[in-house]
Amino acid sequence: MPKLRFVDIRDCPLLEALSDGLGNLVSLEELYLHDCEKLEHLPSRNAMRHLTKLQSLKIKGCPKLEESFTNYSQWSKISHISNIELGGRRRTTVAGSKRLCGKSSQIV
Repeated sequence: MPKLRFVDIRDCPLLEALSDGLGNLVSLEELYLHDCEKLEHLPSRNAMRHLTKLQSLKIKGCPKLEESFTNYSQWSKISHISNIELGGRRRTTVAGSKRLCGKSSQIV
């Protein structure tokens, strides 16, 4: 599955974490997570960093995972993704801002 570009995981109420194996999907561009009430963890930071083509992450209806982003514990895992939506709200990351200003050193 190295050419898989889109993954949509929805209605998995017992799913608690995503496997580090997700990092093997090196062509992945979009990841959508919907209505996974017990989902609390993304793959490790190292696994997420292998997803260099991942441009869009949408998380909705996953309250435990969404809560983990309010205390910034998981932001380092997704800071390279330019389009992030949490609970229906779009967030701009440093990766997205870097494209706007050209240099990450300009971002304060």
